[in-house]
Amino acid sequence: MKKKYRPYLFAGLVIVLVLLKNILTDQLTLLQLSNDLFLCALPFLIIGGFLWVFSSGFFDHFQRSFHLARTRNRKEKPEFTSLSSVSYGMYTFWLIIAGILLVFSIVFALISLV
Repeated sequence: MKKKYRPYLFAGLVIVLVLLKNILTDQLTLLQLSNDLFLCALPFLIIGGFLWVFSSGFFDHFQRSFHLARTRNRKEKPEFTSLSSVSYGMYTFWLIIAGILLVFSIVFALISLV
């Protein structure tokens, strides 16, 4: 299976699990489904947001400064690896899942208002 389909499959699995949870607890309303999907989307949004900020290079200067301060008195300096190079491209997986869950949550919330 290709890697580009994994976030969509994972989001679909989360939606099915939330739907199954609501059926088993006899709370199957559109508003409850919307609330549960929103709460499930938050961890994915937080992790994806952190990885996006790290991969943008925002903290590279601070990380390099701390690295130089810690290794100032050493003869052999360990290799420096920036956060932006480590977390580059990883944020899309998390943000795609969060986006799908949030879109379904908003759609279910709007339908429940009608």
